[in-house]
Amino acid sequence: MAANAAAGYWNGSRPPFGFRVEDGPLVGQRRKKLLVIDATEAAVVKRVFNLYVYGEHGSGPQGLKAIVTRLNHENVCLRGKRFIASTVSDLLRREVYVGRHYYNMRDSKAGILRPREEWIETRVPIVIDQDTFDAAQRRLAMNKPQVTPPRRVNSPTLLSTIGKCGEPNCGAGLILVTGKGGRYRYLTCQTRRTMASDACSLPNYRMADVDEAVIAALEHKLLQPERLKDLLAGLLEKTDSARAERKQRLAHLRRTLTESEGARARMLDAIEAGALDFRDTVVRERLDARRQEIQRLQQEIRTIEDQDRDRPARQITPGVLDRFAKMMREALRSEDYSFRKAYLTLLVAEVRLSSAGITIRGTKGELETLIAKVSETDGQLVPTFAGNWRAQQDSNLRPRA
Repeated sequence: MAANAAAGYWNGSRPPFGFRVEDGPLVGQRRKKLLVIDATEAAVVKRVFNLYVYGEHGSGPQGLKAIVTRLNHENVCLRGKRFIASTVSDLLRREVYVGRHYYNMRDSKAGILRPREEWIETRVPIVIDQDTFDAAQRRLAMNKPQVTPPRRVNSPTLLSTIGKCGEPNCGAGLILVTGKGGRYRYLTCQTRRTMASDACSLPNYRMADVDEAVIAALEHKLLQPERLKDLLAGLLEKTDSARAERKQRLAHLRRTLTESEGARARMLDAIEAGALDFRDTVVRERLDARRQEIQRLQQEIRTIEDQDRDRPARQITPGVLDRFAKMMREALRSEDYSFRKAYLTLLVAEVRLSSAGITIRGTKGELETLIAKVSETDGQLVPTFAGNWRAQQDSNLRPRA
């Protein structure tokens, strides 16, 4: 069974949500099984990831409970069962959706996980691209109560989930403190606030000043078309190079597959003509070797084709960079604080505030993904967030007296 999994075949258990089992090639006297994408279920998986990472129709990134509520309201089921938060969380963590299923993960007798190096990887079709999956994992990690308290996830401060203390040997989160009955707002180190005033040397800073410094830095040092072009040049070149390598590899695999199928066909013709004896052990071993080689080549070809199908070429032109830069600058200057915060967290991974200055960090991969989405949608869809609201009414409606 371990060898079967390593060769890319399914061992017979219930397939993960988003997949179904299909008959594969005949090996010896057994018909092998393959894991293939179930289009209907895979569409639900893609929607869950998009809701969690990007949002839908201007809703902004959704939490687990919001996704569950939406899916159940629309009568979307998980194989006949209603969604709950834990099933959505489990779905978002499964590596099978980026093409990696693992066999031999758990000791069936002891009921415990084996060391990861003992797991056997089976390559399966890709449902979710790696960038979206990685973004989901970062958000899941960040929103753990042990890492980010719920009050900070929903905080009105712009840096509530990404702000960190940059003083030496600290790294705690930044929290909001107020003065004069809430008229003044300051950012301070959580360690200094909750432990002792001398536990950290970071002074309090006016929240408005820090917010302005961060946004101004992004406007002038990042969100300029020429600056974006320089930042992404190496990454886009690397992406194009990887795509070209996959294309060459695919052509080589197809040629090799044609040669192997021809060699096997010639052996079978020789057996039928009586030139080779099928009862000969060497002949049978050579036929089995050819069969296994053909199956391996077919599996690798399917994997590369799935990668290219799920990762379309990203056309990032000067016009796209102009639209993206303008869109982000306008969003970061929005009067809606939650709207600005959603855009900022898509663009920035961390902001460290110290007495020496402010350090802003992000990843080029995330930046390229965002810009590519603008390209794919002609600038019409950029992940946004705006809380549900009602004009001229309080957001927490109560029954009228």
